Amino acid sequence: MITRPTSAQLIDEVRRELSSNVAPQVADPQVQGSLQMVDHILATLAVRAEHEIAWMLDEIDGISRVVSRVAAEPGSPPSVGAALDELRASADGSLLLTDVTSRYALASEALSRAIDATVATHGPLHDEVSALLDRRLEHETDVIGEFQLVGRG
Repeated sequence: MITRPTSAQLIDEVRRELSSNVAPQVADPQVQGSLQMVDHILATLAVRAEHEIAWMLDEIDGISRVVSRVAAEPGSPPSVGAALDELRASADGSLLLTDVTSRYALASEALSRAIDATVATHGPLHDEVSALLDRRLEHETDVIGEFQLVGRG
């Protein structure tokens, strides 16, 4: 059974190798900038490798719960319920990244329809939908980090 090293640990090891053995041998400033960009990309990939599936599943669950409440509201557009039905039908329990990503796309569509249905309203349901967007932004920030154009100018 493969338990160690994880994908994130392997990526971090590549980063260490590049910074300790490759970067010191590079004198060209443009190539140094490229190495810094590669390091930044690898750092974001390590974060994604460690958390991506868990974050998506967590968001899918949260979206499903909130969209269920939006769909149950009197006057809710039928498209909200249809998107929710499609999301629920896709729940096969697979943890393969491609399967989770497909369910995440369906959840995103359901969320989009819930946003449309609640954008002009005020109250707890509107706040819950907004909180889902805030959570998604937090995850994106965790993955991307502080965006920087390293070595470009």
